Amino acid sequence: MFTYKTNNDGINTVTITGYKGSSSVLNIPRVIKDGDKSYTVTAVGNNGSRLTGINDCDTLILPEGLKTIVNAAFSGCTNLGGDLTIPSTVTSIENYAFNNCTGLTSLNFGENSQLQTIGNRAFYFCSSLTGDLTIPSTVTSIGDYAFRNCTGLTSLNFGENIQLQTIGSYAFSAGMWNTMGFERGSIILNNVTSIGDYAFFYCQNLSVELELSSYVKSIGMWAFFGCNKLTLKGDCLDLSNATSIGNRAFASCSSLKRTLRLPTSESYTAIEMNTFYQCGFTGNLEIPSNIKQIGYGAFYQCTGFTSLVLNEGLKEINVAINSETYESCGSFQGCTGLTGILTLPNSVETVGDGAFSSTNLTVSYPS
Repeated sequence: MFTYKTNNDGINTVTITGYKGSSSVLNIPRVIKDGDKSYTVTAVGNNGSRLTGINDCDTLILPEGLKTIVNAAFSGCTNLGGDLTIPSTVTSIENYAFNNCTGLTSLNFGENSQLQTIGNRAFYFCSSLTGDLTIPSTVTSIGDYAFRNCTGLTSLNFGENIQLQTIGSYAFSAGMWNTMGFERGSIILNNVTSIGDYAFFYCQNLSVELELSSYVKSIGMWAFFGCNKLTLKGDCLDLSNATSIGNRAFASCSSLKRTLRLPTSESYTAIEMNTFYQCGFTGNLEIPSNIKQIGYGAFYQCTGFTSLVLNEGLKEINVAINSETYESCGSFQGCTGLTGILTLPNSVETVGDGAFSSTNLTVSYPS
């Protein structure tokens, strides 16, 4: 027996709020009958709390026809185990829906899934999940911490033609300096405009091609830090339309062995500390005229660059930016592929110590 509340939609639908049975299998029905009335179950949830009466349930079966898994509906249900299939009709998995369901071992989405949003911490700390994680192509938003600490997953796939636009902070990262288990998959982000802080932090085993939209606007700090097996599809990482790239966003992405195109937006004026630290980029690096400052270690040990162009408008090289108050290493220190004479633009006012150390450049300063 289930408890429920009617939805005020005029079409006889209900939200399941609790369970009063004794079975260990929580089999959510498609239809609730009450006398001569029938109600279609379109949601499960208890006003932002876990469903009542489900502490002893160890298996969850969700019905086709379900639309919404409400905030915290199954949060902390550590007894739930085995496979979890999200029906194809579900459009929203809200915040904390399966947070800390440490017994779940696999997660699948129904064929022809209609899922659009995965909320904050939706599957946070589902640490026993293993195998493949394939995000349906209909998903447009993945919230903060959505899959954080799901360290047993070994494959991450974003489908062809995925509509994904935003990826929240820490969405696919483990705890600080811990490693996610992702080793293979496909990361096609052709429509993404925003990637949050630490989104793929330290996914150092993730050996896949990254396909990133040239229309991405915002990439958070440490977003891809330590993804040293991540390669790049195409011949260029095109960030020309970005307006915000956080510090260390691509630090230690040593396998991105393609060219780099920096933002040209007038609102992007500073390359923050260690943004491209130890990246594997190759060829020519041009600093567009909109960039006024280059932070400490911005391109430290990017040994694949073979030439550097600095445009008028640049004012400061190897300086602290925003909250970064300490010096790490020179902006271009260790870029050993850079050779020849580099004439700094007349607009340059400050060059911090060691900015071009351990390169093969002869630097000519403005008079």
